[in-house]
Amino acid sequence: MEGNGTFDTTLDAETSGSVCSVDLPCPNGRIYHGPIDRVVDKQIALFGELTYKVTDTLKVTAGLRVSKVDFTGSTFAGGPFLGTPDAGTTVSSSEKPVTPKAVLSWQPDRDNLYYVSASKGYRVGGVNVGVGTICEGDLATLGLPLDSNGLHQVPGKYSSDNLWSYELGGKNTFFDRRLQINSSLFWIDWRNIQQNVYLPSCGEQFTANLGHVVSRGGDIDVQLKPLDSLFLQLTVAYTDAKFSKPSCAGVLQFDASVGQCTSPTAAAAPIVSEGDRLPGAPWSFTATAEQTFPRWSGYSPYLRADFQYTNAQTALLQGTDSRNALFDTSIPGLPEATDLVVITRRKYRDTSLERFHAAARVLEGAEWDQAAKLLRSAIRESSACVTPSGNTAD
Repeated sequence: MEGNGTFDTTLDAETSGSVCSVDLPCPNGRIYHGPIDRVVDKQIALFGELTYKVTDTLKVTAGLRVSKVDFTGSTFAGGPFLGTPDAGTTVSSSEKPVTPKAVLSWQPDRDNLYYVSASKGYRVGGVNVGVGTICEGDLATLGLPLDSNGLHQVPGKYSSDNLWSYELGGKNTFFDRRLQINSSLFWIDWRNIQQNVYLPSCGEQFTANLGHVVSRGGDIDVQLKPLDSLFLQLTVAYTDAKFSKPSCAGVLQFDASVGQCTSPTAAAAPIVSEGDRLPGAPWSFTATAEQTFPRWSGYSPYLRADFQYTNAQTALLQGTDSRNALFDTSIPGLPEATDLVVITRRKYRDTSLERFHAAARVLEGAEWDQAAKLLRSAIRESSACVTPSGNTAD
């Protein structure tokens, strides 16, 4: 029957005819079609901002954006690999988000600025591609509802999410502006957050709205110019973003008395539990040093080093928490990472022509000897990049 595109003799020989069928054909050996995922997002917005100077040092800024958002999403997928015939779905949604912002700033003098701000953000929803019968077990474990074909299905679409971001910060300069310190603290209230849900038994995933996340943190950025030719910078940042309560799949509701998601006809563990973190390193450190050298025969050489460190994330994530319906404890968290880049450049006059002399990346802090050799080589290159006659010393 290969002539009608239903079967493939090679596939049938290799699988004893257990893959292709009249209901799930394999034309020319194709066992999977898609996914084709197309989203058309149309937005019309009106926005404005007004600043009022209360005093010479105090001012208030208010802004507002009003939008009309329409999106239509369509998907197409199928084949024996998914266990479903080729089929498409189309979903659409329309929303009118209003996103305000407000800033109160105080600048007592030219060297100091302090501010507090609040702003709302919005993200449009989208469409999910079906995951097929190969994920039926995971979908049943989540407690997703049955479709008309008697199988559990992922949601056809996911909704928009929104957040309120609150920030308190300052920008201060000292020593005739040779030292600048920027600092801030933030608190983010994120509702109906869009997150990927991994299905470990089949390796597929879909997007769902997983409830409420609170993110707290801050950062400090120190910039120092001890010499006109030397620039130093150090940035330290901390973020802790976690779910504030459990969230359930489908129409289930969390019952704290039994610690499960329930409905009159079903019960399941939550899709995410209180305290689960969003992926991301809690601490990050960035350091930069840049030395410029005097112009020489039309060249402006400089040497720059950038160092970044992020610590490991050891907190439980949605996909690694055994309290949740689906989890895989073998999935590692984000590892500790160290990144060092050393670059020397020589720029000819004021044109955009630049030549790279050294660049290297050192990951996870394991190659410091190599980094030291690179740095010494870069310094030699920078000091000898131009001969007295003005010709390059390549």
